[in-house]
Amino acid sequence: MKICPECGAQVEDNVRFCTNCGASMTDAVEKVEEAAEEVAETVEEATAEAVETAEETVEEASAEVEEAAAEAVEEVKETVEAPAVEPLEVEETSAPKVDAAPIVPISSSDDHSSGSSYSAPNVRAGVGTDRNIVVCIILTFITCGIYGLYWMYMLNKEINELAGEKEYTDGVLVIVFCIITCGIYGFFWNFKMGEQVDKINGNPDGNYNIIFLILSIFELAIVNHAIMQDTINKAIRHG
Repeated sequence: MKICPECGAQVEDNVRFCTNCGASMTDAVEKVEEAAEEVAETVEEATAEAVETAEETVEEASAEVEEAAAEAVEEVKETVEAPAVEPLEVEETSAPKVDAAPIVPISSSDDHSSGSSYSAPNVRAGVGTDRNIVVCIILTFITCGIYGLYWMYMLNKEINELAGEKEYTDGVLVIVFCIITCGIYGFFWNFKMGEQVDKINGNPDGNYNIIFLILSIFELAIVNHAIMQDTINKAIRHG
C-alpha cells in the first residue's frame, strides 16, 4: 500500500492516481526519493563532522598525555634524587706525624664477609642504547603500545646487563608472564628493575624498587620505563 501525499489516503501499489482525491501517485514517489537523498546527504555530512571532531580530540588527548608523562618523570626524578651535602669545614691543626702503615689489599670475598660499602658495577662498554625518552613515549602511544613492548624488552636486557646480572628472565618471557597473569607479574618485574637501577647508581639500599612498584600499581609504568632509560643514557654518557 502507498500513501497519497495530498490527502493521506492509502491506495494500492499499482494505482497511478489517488482514488480519494485524484492526485498523481508518480509525484509522490519522486518526493519520497528526493527526501531519501536529502536524508542521505545529511547523514554523510554529520558523519564527516563527527570523524573530524574525533580526530581533533585524539590529537589533543595525545598532547596532554605526553605533557603529563614528561611532568611525572621530572617530579619523580626530583623526589628521588638526594639533596647535595655540603662538605664540612675543618680547621687545620697541627698533629704529630705518624708513619703510614702498609695498605693490605682486601679480596672481594673479604669485602662481602666484613660488610664493607657497596661499589657500583663497572659499566660494560657497548651495553645499552642512548634513546630519546620523549620519542619513545610518543611512539608507544602512536603504536597503541606495540613499541612499548619492544622498549620493555630492551630495557629488561640492558638494565640487567648494566647491573652485572648474568642470569635474568628473558624479555619475551617477561612480556608473556605479564599477559598470562593479567599484569600481576608486571608489578614484580618493576620492583626488580628498581633494584637494578639502584645498583647501577651505586646505591643498593635505594628506594627505586618501592617507587617503581607504586607507579606500576597506579598504571604509570611508562614513567618507570622513562627513569630506566634515563639511567641507561647516563651510564653510557658517563661510563
